[in-house]
Amino acid sequence: MDLQVKRSANRGTAILLFVGAFFLLVLGLVVGGLVYAQTSFWTAALVFGVLFVLSMVLVALAAVLLMWRILFPQTLRVCEGKIQWLHGNEVVGQIPVANVVAMKVLRESPQNMGGGLAAAFAQKRIEEGKGLAFRIEDADDKDTFWPAGSRPQRFELQMDTPWEMTYQALHDALLPLVPSKSRGTAVPASDPRPSPTVPAKAVAEKNPFDFS
Repeated sequence: MDLQVKRSANRGTAILLFVGAFFLLVLGLVVGGLVYAQTSFWTAALVFGVLFVLSMVLVALAAVLLMWRILFPQTLRVCEGKIQWLHGNEVVGQIPVANVVAMKVLRESPQNMGGGLAAAFAQKRIEEGKGLAFRIEDADDKDTFWPAGSRPQRFELQMDTPWEMTYQALHDALLPLVPSKSRGTAVPASDPRPSPTVPAKAVAEKNPFDFS
């Protein structure tokens, strides 16, 4: 096996949800204490109960995000000269590396990046890439298949599932494994098969001695 990458577990988002849940619990204790000092115990308990339920919802969402990779695992691997996309143990997409003509990292548009910290995060996302496109030579190859929703064109296959590697790093890892013809080649937008050439129309030369 040359390469194997698991689906991203969205740990960053899960950590933010856990932090939000903790903040709601602290807020519930503080607000509940203030309400209790001014009104009654039951009113304070109601306020704390509402914030506690909201915090538990955030904890549940964080747990689902962390368990998502376990419940619905996906793997991208290169095995026996083939790039394979697996859902669980089922191969849902496969491209022989010999059939790859070109690879390209799909990136977000740099427009409306704003400024400051938001622009820095936007630039980082652009550099990491949001997907990967494969240009193939033979769309009818029996060993080449891909999920229908990730095949915008007959000779182009795409993926945008978040992996534990960024798409730029994934591109750099796959590049040495594919044929040299794909290196440094952009993904063309047209059919790679050559179009028939139309022979130039012969033009008869004028006789310089013909004065008619």
